[in-house]
Amino acid sequence: MKRDLRFALRLFARSPGWTVIAIVSLALGIGANTAVFSLIEAVLLKPFPYRDAERLVLIWGSRSETTTRGISGPDLKDWREQNHTFESIDSFLGNGKFSLGSDPADTVPSACIGAGVLPMLGVQPALGRNFTIEDEKPGAASVVILSAALWRSRFASDPAIIGRTVRLNDRPYEVIGVTPSGFFFPDTEARLWEASPCGLTGFDQRGWPLLHAIGRLRPGTSLPEAQADLDRINAGLAQAFPDTNRGTTAGLFALRHVVIGKFEQALWILLVALFVLLLIACANLIHLQLARAIQRETELAVRAAIGASRTRLVRQLLTETLTLTAVAALLGVFIGWVAIRAVHGLELSDIPRMDRAALDGRVLAFTAAISSVAGVLSAVWPAWRISSVRLADRLNSSGTSTTPARGRQWRDLLAITEIAAAITLLVAAGLLVRSFVYLSHASWGFNPDRLLLVDVKVPQEFRQDRNGAGEWAKSVLANLRAIEGVQRVSRSDSAPIRWGAWKPTRLAVNGSLMKGLSAGAWVVGDGYFATAGIPVVEGREFDTSDTAPSAPRVVVSRTLAERLWPNERAVGKRLQILVMKSGASGNPPPEILGRLKKHDLTLENDPTVFEPVEGKSWDVIGVVQDVRMFSLDVVGDPALYLNHEQNPTRMWGMDLSRFSVKFLIRTSDDPAAITARATSAVVSVNSHATVTEIARMQDIVSAKVGGRGTSKLMVVVSTVFGSLALTFAVIGIYGVVSHTVSQRMREVGIRVALGAERRDIARLVIGYSVRLLFSGLALGLTAAWATTRALESQLAGVKVTDSVTYTCAIALLSAAVIVASVVPLRRALRINPIALLRTT
Repeated sequence: MKRDLRFALRLFARSPGWTVIAIVSLALGIGANTAVFSLIEAVLLKPFPYRDAERLVLIWGSRSETTTRGISGPDLKDWREQNHTFESIDSFLGNGKFSLGSDPADTVPSACIGAGVLPMLGVQPALGRNFTIEDEKPGAASVVILSAALWRSRFASDPAIIGRTVRLNDRPYEVIGVTPSGFFFPDTEARLWEASPCGLTGFDQRGWPLLHAIGRLRPGTSLPEAQADLDRINAGLAQAFPDTNRGTTAGLFALRHVVIGKFEQALWILLVALFVLLLIACANLIHLQLARAIQRETELAVRAAIGASRTRLVRQLLTETLTLTAVAALLGVFIGWVAIRAVHGLELSDIPRMDRAALDGRVLAFTAAISSVAGVLSAVWPAWRISSVRLADRLNSSGTSTTPARGRQWRDLLAITEIAAAITLLVAAGLLVRSFVYLSHASWGFNPDRLLLVDVKVPQEFRQDRNGAGEWAKSVLANLRAIEGVQRVSRSDSAPIRWGAWKPTRLAVNGSLMKGLSAGAWVVGDGYFATAGIPVVEGREFDTSDTAPSAPRVVVSRTLAERLWPNERAVGKRLQILVMKSGASGNPPPEILGRLKKHDLTLENDPTVFEPVEGKSWDVIGVVQDVRMFSLDVVGDPALYLNHEQNPTRMWGMDLSRFSVKFLIRTSDDPAAITARATSAVVSVNSHATVTEIARMQDIVSAKVGGRGTSKLMVVVSTVFGSLALTFAVIGIYGVVSHTVSQRMREVGIRVALGAERRDIARLVIGYSVRLLFSGLALGLTAAWATTRALESQLAGVKVTDSVTYTCAIALLSAAVIVASVVPLRRALRINPIALLRTT
């Protein structure tokens, strides 16, 4: 064996180019599989950091997995006390932010959890203690638990942090605990937790859906049984509290499925696809070995003639291939490590536990397994094929091909399949990349440059006083306008991307319900559109004159105007904002209430169910550009903008402006320079106001495009797929053409001897490559047309039949195939026919 290994190493040294190509081809396939399996292990295979995670469920106030409607505190208490299927239920609320220290721009993602959440999850703080019921009571001291990551990065892993007071949102909080490393809840972003109900006002009132819930099922209880149990409780609550609990629902969803379900299928498909690419890499290695083996047939024949047995020759060929595979495996581990580090650099924070991907024992065992499979597959066929030739006859052969027609057909078919796979993946990658570029440069309907968002929690004393809150906001606006460098300031209850105060609203024109149409209603201040950089395409925006209750005015988006008054001027028109009819008691009449309890979906298009809010009609004074309010790749509903001075309270059920106000500031220079002065301007009006977020809108836009893990991962993965497929296609074509040229050397020599010119030889070699290319393109373009239909929902600004993408993919692959044919062609052109015919 040692002698075989030494011989193999000398052979590799004599053919460095061939050796490098073979090793790199196989290493790329092994490395890609290693990296993806590490992601799968981190996200899917490693156990959740919770006890009996399969019995944990999230509870929304809706039946939709993605519509995470809240739950009122009293309803949650009734569910906890009256259910028969849960061991425990407790509340939580995510997506919060705390400013850490004195800089309001230094924010940390947070969540609030009930005292029973950590015990329910089976998690004990690594330091300190858990929340208690006493911590949840109104007036209790403010306490907080830190994540291990935040403790390490911001507090230098100081064990004396327990009991220390830190300032969060400019308020003192006592640190009572630190979670274990790797813990996350309710998402992977939260870095600190406060006690539920997070200081929310109104959480203990029915009809105020402010919280979410998590529950642990009793052993042996199924999800449908628990769902039926909560439905039973809700039916009783609807009868007992018809004013607040009509139509109350609860939706139960397995925690594991909500957290990783949308990534599970994609990651497994990714691994299968990469394994297929690894098989193609093995096929390429087989091609290369066969091509070189033909050149070594004389050598092998001589060894057979002087006594080497077939077993001895097979062992030598196997040793060579397995040595190549071993080196490729080591290089593949390194490539996998680099790929994992690259994925970490993408900061795919919305994909849970992605940051825990690493080359651990299980990943290395997987790498060893696939490397062994690749080595065996790459070694057995060439060794058997070459050793099956009557090598002794090779010394007297006429140079005819050692490969029958059927073998050439299988080889050509494999090359065609590689080309087809390459063009399919290149088209998919091109579509996703073009979509990503479009999103990165598209117009969002507003101008984020030099725009600062300041999100402020309204002081406690104004949350029940609408007039007082309004006067406080006016004072804050005056202070912000006085800052040097500020050009414009306005307020709103929501902002592009940082939406929150959205409500789908039914509309009527001339008293006629617009069936099948609802508009997102937003409440803004005067000058909002100029400040946000939202173009006014018709009419004007709100100003200080739009305050009279007797003359309500509204601004609509371009899409809503086109839907309501197609081919007409919208300014000057009137519309009615509709609410559900109410009886003398303020509740819907019995006939409507009965239909609500039955979840009658025909209600939304029944004009007898609605009435104009406050009996008024609203004058349209302007039309503005459509704005992507929710996300940069999601076009929102038609929009309706109301002035906060004329906001009808009944339309909302509760006035969300009593809790927080978002101020938008347009500056003449970089808005980051005024963050400290903006904070001072807010707190100088009332020291109880809390700046919960202060950020440049350009940063929010960039994070929203680049931080969408699913979109970014698809772009990166598809690009890697396309690159690997292109690389393997090039190597495959090179191997096939090189193999064919090696087999047809005698034929080429005879052609040259009979007067064939260089262009004739070039036409022979390139023509063969082009035939393979056209066959592969015909198959691959058909496959691309069929498979990219599944990407349609992921694309923005580009169609699945985009001609530019297809043209670029075809041109790139065609150029690659021609380049791959150059080396075999040069070898064919250097043939000395006399010397060749003498040796064959």
